Amino acid sequence: MLSARGMLLGGTRRSLLTKAAIITVSSAILSANFQTGVYSENGVSYAIGALPGFAFGNTSGGFAVDASGGLHSFAVNVPRITTKGLLLETAATNLSNNSNDFTNTGQWNYSGAVTMATGQTDPTGGTGATKVTFAAGSQGSIALQGPFLNLVSGQSYVVSIWAQSATGAAQTFAFNYFNGSSSVALADITVGTTYQRYYTTFVASATSSFSLLEIVGGAAGAAFSINMYEYQPESGTVPSSNIHTTSATVTRAADTLVQTLSGTLHNMTVVYTGGSASSTPTSPITLDSSGGGAWIGQYIQQITVT
Repeated sequence: MLSARGMLLGGTRRSLLTKAAIITVSSAILSANFQTGVYSENGVSYAIGALPGFAFGNTSGGFAVDASGGLHSFAVNVPRITTKGLLLETAATNLSNNSNDFTNTGQWNYSGAVTMATGQTDPTGGTGATKVTFAAGSQGSIALQGPFLNLVSGQSYVVSIWAQSATGAAQTFAFNYFNGSSSVALADITVGTTYQRYYTTFVASATSSFSLLEIVGGAAGAAFSINMYEYQPESGTVPSSNIHTTSATVTRAADTLVQTLSGTLHNMTVVYTGGSASSTPTSPITLDSSGGGAWIGQYIQQITVT
């Protein structure tokens, strides 16, 4: 069985919540607004690094996007806070090595008239993207192949990449999937003129140690030129945040976050990009994935404890 869908992630998607949904409680034991960077405990303001009882950890560092769609990197044990909020995630692995080296001929196999130009502007504001151009009529493709993509029959996978049209107009591309014996075309994806992170999902129809994922022009024979940045195949149905790799696959560690508070706690409300959740907490409060919060993998906008 094979299923596929093309989507865009993060980037320009707006929060489902209005500003009115952000909770402000002047008498709160804890009020942490991660979008505005205003934090207080028992009425005393603090910087996030000095907030009493706030214990965050991540042994690998990672990436997060801001409210405008920009991509930012974070060092080990630094909370991933942007204008979009605080990102907490479980561990995840980028199954591809050399995630941003599209000119690596030992990993990428080119067919058709394909040209590469490195040094293009990327979503971080740097110049790490690569412009990939297919000549008209070539039906060229860039194919990632090798034993480092070991797919398991029946397992769900998601493949993502940052992309931007390099022509000034929207274009179409597609991911193809090779299960070791045959190639299956997945959904076409329309690429706009600003960077977005695009992805597609599929269920592997065979177990294979020599697998192939292709990025191809969606319109057969049409000229095609996009800027590409950070290719990421991983297990699951929704992409996790960016995981950069070089000569080997990389696993981003799970975030850990525990908040210790004193006094009697009556209510905790967590507002995040997908909604809000309220509960009666006990201290210390586990906010990371081991606590099972619905906000894991989304951006926490505000936490209020009374």
